Amino acid sequence: MISKKSMTLLTFILVATFTYLIKGDKSTELIKDTSKSLIIQDISTGIPVVIQQKTSSQSKLKEQSWTIVDKPKGSKAVFNSKSFLPDVDGEYTIKRIDASGVILFPEESIHLKAKTKNTPPTSNAGKDQIGYIEDTLTLDGSKSFDTDWIFLKYKWSVSKKPPKSKVTLEKDNNVKPSFKADTVGKYILCLEVSDPESSHHDEMIITLSSKKTSENKTPIADAGRDVTVKVDTIVRLDGSKSYDIDGGIEKFDWFISKKPKDSTAFIVGDTLVLASIIVDVEGEYVVSLKVSDAETESEISRIKLKVTSESSDTVADAGDDQNIKLNSSVYLDGSKSVGETEEIVYKWYFVSIPEGSQAMIAKADSVNPEFECDKKGTYVVGLVISDSQKESKEDTVAVVVDNSKNSSPIAKIVGLNTYVKNRTNLILDGSLSTDPEKDELIYRWFFKNKPSTGNTEILNSTSPRATLSGLVTAYYMIGLEVSDGDKTDTTEGWVMVNPSISITEKPSSDAGYNQKAFITSEVKLRGSGKSNSYIKKLNYNWSFKKKPYGSKATLAKGKDASFKADILGEYLVELETSVGKIKSNKDVVKITVVPLEIKLKWNPPKKKKGKKAVTGYKVYFKHNNEEKEKKIGLVSSYILPKLELNQTYFIKLAACVESGQCTKPTGELMFETKNKEIRND
Repeated sequence: MISKKSMTLLTFILVATFTYLIKGDKSTELIKDTSKSLIIQDISTGIPVVIQQKTSSQSKLKEQSWTIVDKPKGSKAVFNSKSFLPDVDGEYTIKRIDASGVILFPEESIHLKAKTKNTPPTSNAGKDQIGYIEDTLTLDGSKSFDTDWIFLKYKWSVSKKPPKSKVTLEKDNNVKPSFKADTVGKYILCLEVSDPESSHHDEMIITLSSKKTSENKTPIADAGRDVTVKVDTIVRLDGSKSYDIDGGIEKFDWFISKKPKDSTAFIVGDTLVLASIIVDVEGEYVVSLKVSDAETESEISRIKLKVTSESSDTVADAGDDQNIKLNSSVYLDGSKSVGETEEIVYKWYFVSIPEGSQAMIAKADSVNPEFECDKKGTYVVGLVISDSQKESKEDTVAVVVDNSKNSSPIAKIVGLNTYVKNRTNLILDGSLSTDPEKDELIYRWFFKNKPSTGNTEILNSTSPRATLSGLVTAYYMIGLEVSDGDKTDTTEGWVMVNPSISITEKPSSDAGYNQKAFITSEVKLRGSGKSNSYIKKLNYNWSFKKKPYGSKATLAKGKDASFKADILGEYLVELETSVGKIKSNKDVVKITVVPLEIKLKWNPPKKKKGKKAVTGYKVYFKHNNEEKEKKIGLVSSYILPKLELNQTYFIKLAACVESGQCTKPTGELMFETKNKEIRND
């Protein structure tokens, strides 16, 4: 890459009249020539050329200038004073002219041959990886690039591997080859990319282990639900809903955290999944559960047992009504039902279901049955419980499967965001689009951008797989909309046909770190973005997402934008970068504007014998040759409000006694207010 510093050295300076000084990127060459014509090779296209001539007569110098008498086809280069910009590769012929435009020396000319300098490509072998034996590992060189050539040649090789490994790369000229690991150890893979004139290589490391290991996850305890029972009832404790994501609960630990004063209750089976307790006294009991695996112990889960002396009736409770998505499992809960004896028999059944539904209740005689909702509409489920004494009345729960709760489908295109060469057709594949409720999808392909010339069209535009037909050399943007009949989702992708310049993938944006700023300060935003476009400029677009009411702040444009914090409060600023028509996702930074205040602190004087006691203080405040004073109480600190940035202030303090008289200040404090960025991560 050419830095800004070296760019200044790439300006060619030609000193005419038989002495030519050429400043190149590597050296400065002085050429003396006695001929009337000189050819200078290999100036760079896109780098300004400046011609300086030395003559003994300054008056004659002012009357002479230069003109281009011949230039490559397509060039728009013209002389501006004594310089021009070679914009096309080829030969430029330059002659001197007088003030009226007449060529002064027909036999004398300067011939410059311009050529675009090749920039070596940059290889990127991807991030280092960690894998396991028998894994298929995929390499990724897609982030390699060349600023001059679109199509690169790729060559992967194994630079280092464990002694016993027989790994080879079969498709070593692919952008993303893969191989199966065969031996534990470290592998170093090298990627060399090349254009017709130069190459570059990069390496990445793959470390293989013998088997997969993962960090142990803490188990989760679930002691159940709160219940209300009568005194001397046996309450069953159920920890079966506790779980461990690693699949290995090894111990249950039930214990009583709270019970009434005179209770002698204890837990039977306190190390089992199912335990029990006899509540022997009225009042509130709190029962806790911890579970553990081989390494860690869960947080405590607690339930409350409310115990009364009144006889409780047999009451069914089918749980709360639910709103749920189509084709989801519905879990019913009858645990809040109450019987007069410990043994309760549950009976669940459908009262009504949507037309055409084939739903069936599984475990209909349990406290927690379930069913699958296969149609949109309302399912009404009834519950009756019975114990050894009586049967309860029916209680119902409504489960609504509603379009308003329908989730949007997800549109996805495979095969776009690419370059194609010498092709007239391209397959568009949207078959990986999905719907969370498994509804049948409706497809619609459409153009978001296409050339005004040619007859390009989308065939089978309402099918999951369509065809882009009649391609011409151009940039296309294709959209796909999918619908489940209620909600829609769209996505898009681009394709460049026979490209001559690089079109980027979606760039990224970083709005910088959150800040605190003082009121009236100039807030500077530190934005950045990334793009794999090597020719087109990355554009920065800042905007306010939110600012305090009444604020008139505006954003200065550019990569590092700024604004004046004119109102206290919170500002949210968005950054969106773009390359051509392709835009990044927006990133947001928060700026909190706070008042500029300074707190003064001092040590109160000690009372001396025979001296009057200090009853307060007087603060003298001076700014811009204007002095103010204010009496304050018997305090040891004072806040100076409403200060301004980049100002100088003088403070004096005097002590006052009961009579109201104040001492003369003996010193003065000077301070300056300066802005400083305060990160607020």
